[in-house]
Amino acid sequence: MNPTAASLDNLFQDIPFLDSELIGKLKIELPNYLLRAQDVDPNLSPMEWWKLNSELLPTWCTVAKKMLLLQPSSASVER
Repeated sequence: MNPTAASLDNLFQDIPFLDSELIGKLKIELPNYLLRAQDVDPNLSPMEWWKLNSELLPTWCTVAKKMLLLQPSSASVER
């Protein structure tokens, strides 16, 4: 997947914590993100990669933290 600035609106449209201002910042950082995401060491965990790139990609890092914290589940809550 190689997103463009124009495709970010559709990519992130259903994520409630991403408003137009934040998506605008993601668009500005997108070229740097795509450059840094090339040739990533397959042994590097996503958390390590974001830690290494957090200063260069502050908005992307913030969004990644929120996304990586989401716990998908199809099981109902036990009470």
